[in-house]
Amino acid sequence: MKYALLIYGAPGASEHAAPTAGVITDWLAYTRAVKESGALLAAEQLTPSPVVEINRAVAVGMADGPRAGLAILEPVLAAGTLAGYAPLHAAHADLLERLGDQDEAAAAWARAAQAEGNATLQRELRRRRDEA
Repeated sequence: MKYALLIYGAPGASEHAAPTAGVITDWLAYTRAVKESGALLAAEQLTPSPVVEINRAVAVGMADGPRAGLAILEPVLAAGTLAGYAPLHAAHADLLERLGDQDEAAAAWARAAQAEGNATLQRELRRRRDEA
């Protein structure tokens, strides 16, 4: 099962890791490669999980805009099963921030920092909260 996920995830990972000007991921190419390869569908079918949905929300949010990413992320947030999972709240915060909702973004950054156990990551998440 693990090998299947690696194979299905390879097209998207290759776009994510490809060197580009400014070393920035080409999110349109990334999501196109993932969609064309069926990687997201395969990951959802092989190992359906809220974490797969978070990853999909981030990729779609980067390619199609924060509203599209939030639409995918909202059910994961509403379910509450990952309420203590810092990456969920960080993804939510980033999407809200890019949407322009600074107050809600700051609250989500605070939730991410509270859920994070690593002190270094907590400082970064708090910095992001303070900048929102």
